[in-house]
Amino acid sequence: MHAIPRKFLFIPIALLGAFLYFHAISGPSLWNDEGFSFFVAAGGVRDMLHWIENDTQPPLYYLTLAFWLDLGHGVTALRSLSAASMLVALAFVHAAGRELFDRKTALIAMALFAIAPHCVMWAQKARPYAFQTMLVAIAFWGFATILRSADARARALGGGFAAALRERRPQAARTDLAWLAYAAGGGLAMLAQHPAGFFVLGCNCAMAVAILRDRARARVLLLNWVVAQLVLIGIWLLWLPEFLIQYAEHLAPDRIAQRHAIFLITPLAFWRILVDLFSVSMLWRVQTPAFVLYMAMAAWGAWQTLRHHAGSAPFILTLAAPLAVCALGFFLVNPVFGYVVYTFNWILVPYTILIAAGIAAIRIRTVQAGALGVFVLMNLWGLRNYYATSPPPLDAVAGLIGAEAKPGDGIIFSAAASSRFGIAYYLQPAAGRVAGLDASRDGDRLIRTAAAAAGNARNWVVLPEGEAAAVDLAGQPDGWSLGYERHVGSMIVLRYDRRG
Repeated sequence: MHAIPRKFLFIPIALLGAFLYFHAISGPSLWNDEGFSFFVAAGGVRDMLHWIENDTQPPLYYLTLAFWLDLGHGVTALRSLSAASMLVALAFVHAAGRELFDRKTALIAMALFAIAPHCVMWAQKARPYAFQTMLVAIAFWGFATILRSADARARALGGGFAAALRERRPQAARTDLAWLAYAAGGGLAMLAQHPAGFFVLGCNCAMAVAILRDRARARVLLLNWVVAQLVLIGIWLLWLPEFLIQYAEHLAPDRIAQRHAIFLITPLAFWRILVDLFSVSMLWRVQTPAFVLYMAMAAWGAWQTLRHHAGSAPFILTLAAPLAVCALGFFLVNPVFGYVVYTFNWILVPYTILIAAGIAAIRIRTVQAGALGVFVLMNLWGLRNYYATSPPPLDAVAGLIGAEAKPGDGIIFSAAASSRFGIAYYLQPAAGRVAGLDASRDGDRLIRTAAAAAGNARNWVVLPEGEAAAVDLAGQPDGWSLGYERHVGSMIVLRYDRRG
């Protein structure tokens, strides 16, 4: 890193991140859940709130997306909010790394975060994960600055802003800006996705350790921290009335079992989530060796941080505490805690910094360069696999049906209706002439019975491989004949024509 001054490396790494996050962003077909995001956001704020009350997510991502869609309703516009969010997160990874360690560690963390397949994947999906990661990254920078700032222990909240105005010295407001970033970023992150609360839990554990280690000088810090927590909680409480509805309808243990059984994962699935998140996503058969290397470097980074950067060491709890709580919750309380970890893309913010700290702590330069090269190559390999992986081609399926559908046709999805939002997004111009194409909140117009199918001259059946149709027209040979069958990627498209 000495050939080019380190301070100039931020820009090329940021440009690399921008390229990866926006490259071919409109190429792959929308995932069904991305179609859901579109229909939630596109109907206006009032309708959006009704949607969200009947879902498991808070509203901030969808509210932001509703305004973002003023740029357009195409795939690029729909996904670009996530790409822009991940790019902002990338900048704050660098900023937090500098606060906790130094510029070298910050640049390594920034580079690894930029090329992480997990981050690139969510940067190119119209889902809340990248947006939440951005807000957590902002909050984490604030937390890291507070952790390392002497002003946080000596000056009450607001004192920095007052000094900046009085002395005409903007730098004096830096710690207050960090408090604001932590409180606002953390509160808004919980309004983007509920599991961001585990990040806040981790920060509280880390700050408790920091305060206990320096109790003699921690009185002001403790008071400031309590105020920041009250602000953070106050932001989230804006959603409390609707959250209580969500909990009663969707998030209570019995309701999860009834309505979201997919959240109740097995121990093997939990292990796979951990390996995917804490190594390099999409390495397939070599992912386990990558996981071992990442764990070894994380352990080395933690040890070196404890030895040489004791003031920064509590940050390790921002990732260790949420994982420990979720693991205990998974095994002792409810399997849904394992699925919660699936949403933890935000944890790559402190985790990548910890990995970078381990690499930067290697004193033999050739070994350090070799270690960094191995980690970069693993991520590039994962990226290659990511770009070579095709999602279910809902765009192609919709194009096929849209070209051949006639007035009086209907469409039948699987029993889970697991592709209806994506198909409806691509079929919007033709939606009026296809019965059963329902992208509404409750799906009342979906064709779920033989009687409903009987009202159509022809019925298209769209199925992901391995899923059964909501109505089995093949079991009614006297009424219907198979007029069309085609496999489109991992999707099956059938058309049944009425006999006679």
